[in-house]
Amino acid sequence: MLIMKVLKYIGYLVLLIFVVIVIFIYQFLNGNFYQAGSGLGSLVDIDNEKYKSDYVKKYAEFFLKANPQYLTPQDDPAKAMTSGYEFLEMTNINFDKPPKEIYCVQWSGTGFISVRFAYNCETKEEILENIREHVLIPDSMKERMTKRLRIEVLDRIDSIISKSKDSLIAIDSDYIKFQRPKKGSS
Repeated sequence: MLIMKVLKYIGYLVLLIFVVIVIFIYQFLNGNFYQAGSGLGSLVDIDNEKYKSDYVKKYAEFFLKANPQYLTPQDDPAKAMTSGYEFLEMTNINFDKPPKEIYCVQWSGTGFISVRFAYNCETKEEILENIREHVLIPDSMKERMTKRLRIEVLDRIDSIISKSKDSLIAIDSDYIKFQRPKKGSS
């Protein structure tokens, strides 16, 4: 009688292990298996920046003080998006001309400057990309965002750095290494 009870419990245990294995395989094959990270990608990555990211971040603060139109409003609609991501040390940059947007920019940590999230103030929509959820942003939108950030913000920050006391020490050594010679020069 004791043997029958032991065999009964062993049967339940084998059945439980079988069910767990089947569920595990099903989840794995359907792409629902746990993966590190949130799956949240960057919208825009800008690499090969002339200046080290610490200096770009430092002088971005000067840029925002000198150009308050790029400061986010008191009731920053993108604030909810960045909640929980404080460790990324992002700066929210407001673009008040159409399309009115807020870019959440991470200056360092990824090896390049990244727009991690954005918010369209006109449509009240979050703009983000999540590969795991198959939420992808069209390349044309990424190119527009890159150009806008480059022309309206980064080029102006670069100009501020180039005129600063940090201009020489702020230059990124990787930028110098990877500069291509101009056509016509030897």
